[in-house]
Amino acid sequence: MTQPTMPIDQLTLACCDGSRLIDPAPADIERALRRLSGDNWFAIVERSSSWWVQVACPEENDTEASGYVLERREGSADHHYGADVVDLNQVITAVLQFAQGDESWTHRFSWRIVDL
Repeated sequence: MTQPTMPIDQLTLACCDGSRLIDPAPADIERALRRLSGDNWFAIVERSSSWWVQVACPEENDTEASGYVLERREGSADHHYGADVVDLNQVITAVLQFAQGDESWTHRFSWRIVDL
């Protein structure tokens, strides 16, 4: 199966706390990811409803021990992947590259298919 091509649409940043930002700057994305906590446990950057990257931290907020869950969806449920990442800086770099249309970050992690 061939990999779909990422659309270059307007970005949206949404967080668990209900905040939503259209066309976020890189600093907005980094700030949102650094604020993840047990109460505000996920952030998602979307290009469209079926092209996005999401970061979640454990509810216990024990990111030092557990790290983060990084998920990406590329057009359909058949292309929905997840990876566990310990280092927040690696997560931030990946999400910023997604936001810039750079797909090289997808080769950096050990991905599993996410079954819905």
